[in-house]
Amino acid sequence: MQRRFGESYLPGNAPADRTEASAKEVAIGQKSAIRAVLITATVVVAMMIAPTLGISEQAGAYVVLGAWALLLVASIMSVYGMIKISNGLGWSFLTKAFVFLLLFVPLISTITVLVLSAKATAFLRGAGYKVGLLGAYR
Repeated sequence: MQRRFGESYLPGNAPADRTEASAKEVAIGQKSAIRAVLITATVVVAMMIAPTLGISEQAGAYVVLGAWALLLVASIMSVYGMIKISNGLGWSFLTKAFVFLLLFVPLISTITVLVLSAKATAFLRGAGYKVGLLGAYR
């Protein structure tokens, strides 16, 4: 990494320090994004199976309410993961805003989170992390 004019390397500001901090931030964001996708997939499968279980109408209403609550949690986790990954990768505000908007389009949001996770995986492997199904570790 080349030093730009006026850039000082104070403690914690050297390229290696920034890369390590960025990698940690990307790893945290990726774990959040992966868990959001797993929660979403689990809820979708559960909602497909729920009508075949023959539960009462009132219990079904609670199941739907619980599913919506879990999807809300997954959406918040997706946004948090997107913010962490995009900050760690050094994306511009415009790119972050575009990805943020994509997270609110129903099917596109899952694809967006998977693409974010793939970019995070490539970055983390380059930084020396091992990446598994549930995220990165050293």
